[in-house]
Amino acid sequence: MSEAGRSDEDARARIEQELRRFFAERSRGAISAGQIDPTLHLFDAGYVDSMHSLTLLDVIEKRYGIAVPEVDLVGGLSTLGALVDYVASRESAGR
Repeated sequence: MSEAGRSDEDARARIEQELRRFFAERSRGAISAGQIDPTLHLFDAGYVDSMHSLTLLDVIEKRYGIAVPEVDLVGGLSTLGALVDYVASRESAGR
């Protein structure tokens, strides 16, 4: 694997772990970071609710410098996997 490929893979793993922790913390012990299924709809699975979605968008913007439109969170970026891919691709484009 190339150096850039490994770097992108490492960045994606880091972002996923950080977002998993965000969802686990918001669940107040109801779910651990490792139990979060990256393919499930964030709202349907109960990983985030409307109140926490705004906090999530704020965290992403502050931590990664990436604005995620709220409408995208309930649309195409509605799973952990999709959200991680979105953030990682924009973060690597900004390097």
